[in-house]
Amino acid sequence: MTKAIKEMTLGEKFAEFVIETDFESIPESAISRAKSIVFDFAGIALAGYGTQHPLIKSLLGYARAKTAKEESTILGAGVRTSAEDAAFTNSVLSNFLDSSDGHYMGGHINDRVVPVALSVAESVGASGKDFLTAVVLGYEAYIRLAYVLFRTAEAASTKRSPMFVVLSTLSGVVPAGKLLGLNTVQMAGAMGLAASAQIVSSQYTISGGNEKDLVCGQESRRAVMSAFLAKHGILGSKDILEGERAVGRVISENCNWDEFLENLGTPEGFKIEEGYFKPWPACKFLHSTIEAALNLVWDKKVKAEHIDEVIIKLNSDSARRSALKFYSHVNAIFSHPYQAVTVLVDGKPDLPIKWPEKLQDLRIVRLLERTKVEVDEEFERMHAERTIEGGSWPSTVGVKLKDGRYLESTVMSPKGDPTVPMSDEDLKVKIAELSRGVLDRHRIEKIYEAVQDIDQVKDIRSFTNDLVLPN
Repeated sequence: MTKAIKEMTLGEKFAEFVIETDFESIPESAISRAKSIVFDFAGIALAGYGTQHPLIKSLLGYARAKTAKEESTILGAGVRTSAEDAAFTNSVLSNFLDSSDGHYMGGHINDRVVPVALSVAESVGASGKDFLTAVVLGYEAYIRLAYVLFRTAEAASTKRSPMFVVLSTLSGVVPAGKLLGLNTVQMAGAMGLAASAQIVSSQYTISGGNEKDLVCGQESRRAVMSAFLAKHGILGSKDILEGERAVGRVISENCNWDEFLENLGTPEGFKIEEGYFKPWPACKFLHSTIEAALNLVWDKKVKAEHIDEVIIKLNSDSARRSALKFYSHVNAIFSHPYQAVTVLVDGKPDLPIKWPEKLQDLRIVRLLERTKVEVDEEFERMHAERTIEGGSWPSTVGVKLKDGRYLESTVMSPKGDPTVPMSDEDLKVKIAELSRGVLDRHRIEKIYEAVQDIDQVKDIRSFTNDLVLPN
């Protein structure tokens, strides 16, 4: 870094790191993780496409009607459209089943960063190495910002706006700007533009609104658009992170911005390997509940017909994700009772779009009526003091049986967390479960091999050709 760095804004300092970082300077383990992330993203996006849910059909119809510029690919459909609209649509596809990855400090990442990187990479004919580099840098921005902004603020609060969405556009600008060759001033200015508008409520967790499905796409589109605008000289506030009325002041008054730049660019400084993968299609806060219910079914041989009452113990923020009224698949994604009872009755979780069928099953309906959620004070403390080793989303699922016995299972860190990692083979199984035959084992393996070889690709468009499905 240059001596002039002391006079730069935080955005410009980070932008300089982005500009100076190339594929060869990134640790091999970080590149390997990026490949797993891209594979996970591609699989869940194609699974989302394969549902052919009414929302997905409407989304693709919208995209086909707007194909004025054919520069980037919509996965699955093979429709060529603008980079902005491809980022929007692919982001929605990869978020639709709520199976995308994230970080314990809060929020989803690969359904935001990867669609942006892929659409811009296609638009400029970037290589696979350039694409992977952009993905790693996007994760670096997201996770470092999460540490600073959410040490004292809740990233995915249901009391107010889900603040992690601010990170999506800020970090999305990084891969877009890297691929477009933005300079430090342009990159920082693009971050200022990207942070200018966000979703302002989490009402969708109650009402089931499709803003949940679309917000990730809006974030990705705004990141791409902001980078393109900056390329043409239209810049936002370059001090959007640390300024007097900037993002840091809006989210938390106690931001330690030294942490944002700590060990930046050093081999041990890359954060991408800290993320989690999701084995099941539901909000991450619900995964310990799902696993605890699975433990009751498979380890303690609990049968739904023997259950008199279900008690779920959580921290308070997680406990607010407990919808009992259902208007769409979104409610299923955010309901501890629904997910726990579905597992207790069926022996496994299911796609959220299956909620209408589930609520026709009287066993599920009646057990939901006998399910309650309680706040556990120890879980409350653990969540407030969470670290990468655990404490983010502990859950206990207990069942009172008709014979008078009480059985319970507690999960502190669910499968997919950094302490209980998912392998690439686990990701293949997950994608097969999500895609329900849309992707057979042979096709999944072919996509996996294409991702493993992506750093050998001269033009990323040859990779996206492998992500188009037959009609």
